[in-house]
Amino acid sequence: MVEQARRVLPVRVDAWTVMDMNGPECDLGETVEFILEFREASEGSEECEEAADRTDMTVTVDAWAQQHPGAGEVDPERMTWNTLLTGDGWSARWDAPRPVLGRVRLTGTFHRESLGPHETTVVPTRGGLARIRTQNGRRGEESRITEFDRIWKSDADRESDIRSFLVDLDLDAASRPEPSDLQRPCVVHGFAVTGDAGHRAFWRGDVRLPLVWRTDLASGMTTSVALPLRIGDAEMYLARVQGPTADPEEDACRVVTVDRNSGRRCFTVSGDGAFVEHAEKSAAPGRSPKGSEVFPVRVSDGMLAVLDPADLSVILQVEVDARAHAQVDDNARIWVADSRSQGGRRDRLRVFTQDAAGEWTGCEVDVT
Repeated sequence: MVEQARRVLPVRVDAWTVMDMNGPECDLGETVEFILEFREASEGSEECEEAADRTDMTVTVDAWAQQHPGAGEVDPERMTWNTLLTGDGWSARWDAPRPVLGRVRLTGTFHRESLGPHETTVVPTRGGLARIRTQNGRRGEESRITEFDRIWKSDADRESDIRSFLVDLDLDAASRPEPSDLQRPCVVHGFAVTGDAGHRAFWRGDVRLPLVWRTDLASGMTTSVALPLRIGDAEMYLARVQGPTADPEEDACRVVTVDRNSGRRCFTVSGDGAFVEHAEKSAAPGRSPKGSEVFPVRVSDGMLAVLDPADLSVILQVEVDARAHAQVDDNARIWVADSRSQGGRRDRLRVFTQDAAGEWTGCEVDVT
C-alpha cells in the first residue's frame, strides 16, 4: 500500500489581522480555521519579490475556478474578476487579473483573509498548525525568519517588529469540526424592551442571520423570528432593532434591515412570530420614542448619556462597554444595553429607575 502525501498548505497570517480580528491566538499543533485569499505570483509582483527568499511559501495548486458568489461589477480601472477557488480540502478568494472558469493550475501564495463580505461565502479552510514562523522587520528592511511555537497578538508588544506569521496548515491533521452556532443575538445595533411589569420581552437583532430574537425576561426563554432577506445580502447588518412600537406594552418591536437588492426595509415584528413590512421609514437609530418626544443618546469615551430633548441637558449618564444603546420608557425608567467583551462577548441589559428625590439606581437584568 502506497502512503499518501499529507496535504500541507503554507499560509501567511499578517500580524495586523490577528489584532483587528481578535485572534486566533493559538499554539503549534492546534486546529485553526482561516478564510483564505490567493495571490498569484506573476513576474514583478510583490508576492514574487517576497518569495525570492521564501520559496517554501509559494506553491502551485490545482483548483476549480468560478465567479465569486458575492462578486460585483468589474471595475474598468482595475480589471480584476472576483473569483472563488476550490481545491483539495481548501477554498480561497482570488482577484483574478483575467476571467477564468473551470479547472486551473496556478502559482502563488495563500494569505489569511480579513473578515469582510466574503465571511459567509468562502468556506473556511481547516487544518492543524504543523509549523509556525515569524517574519520580523519593518517595511523596507530586510526581513528575518524565526521559528516559533505560537501565534499571538504581537502588536500588543510595542517592541515587536513582527510583520507576519508564516504557518504550515496540515489539512489532514485537523480535529473533527463541531457544528457552528451562527445564531448570534446581539445588542450592538440596537434593542427594545416591551411589555409591562412581569411580562417584559427583550428584543435583539442578529449579526449574521436575518433573525430577530425575543427573550422573555420572566422565564429566560429565547425565540427567534425570521425575516424575508437573503443571508448573503447584508451590508452592515441584517436586522437592527430600533425600539418598541407606538404602544410600548405591545409584544412587538420596530426593525430596520439593509440588503444589497432592496436597500432599507422596515418591519414590525411580533412575539407570536409574525411580521409586517411597512413603506414608511423607522425612527433614526440610537433614539428612543416616548410619546411624541425623541430622547437623544450620546455615547463617547466609554460613557452613555441620555439627553433631555428640550435643552440637551444630561438626564442619565452611565459607564458602558463598546457600542451601547438606551430606551427611555418615561422620566423614571431608562433601559441601557451594551455588549461586553470580557470573558467572551455577551450582552448586558440594565434598568435605571429614578426615585422621588431624583436619584437614579440601576440593576442588571439576567438575559442569558
